[in-house]
Amino acid sequence: MIVHKDRYYRWIQEQGVGLKGKVASSPDSYISYLNGVSKLLDEGISPVILSTGEDVIKIGRRIEGRQAPRTIRNYKSAILQYAAMVKAHALSRELSSSATNESDDQQCPSTLHRWTPCSAGLTMRLASLPSDLKC
Repeated sequence: MIVHKDRYYRWIQEQGVGLKGKVASSPDSYISYLNGVSKLLDEGISPVILSTGEDVIKIGRRIEGRQAPRTIRNYKSAILQYAAMVKAHALSRELSSSATNESDDQQCPSTLHRWTPCSAGLTMRLASLPSDLKC
């Protein structure tokens, strides 16, 4: 389960993740990556477990070595994007019943943060990273 799944899908679209000719499949891929992380963790993805840079690092460490290196890099990129979305929308760490099936029309802010994994798997190349998401 992914809490705020629809919002995350729009976030990925608006961030331009995967703009190298695969725009249509990129949001679907990122949803798939988060589902993969959820399966490895045996728990749902939500702001409760994934909302800060520290959470990204902790989850990254928990999944490291449990899939092929390239798959783990993709998973880390997806969790980093999720934490950025939570931060950008000031989503609460508290779950409500409406949050699990969210389908609101609220849009992401116009300020775009483009995130890319590096050799450490958790770093971003642009300086616009929110301070609490810096590794």
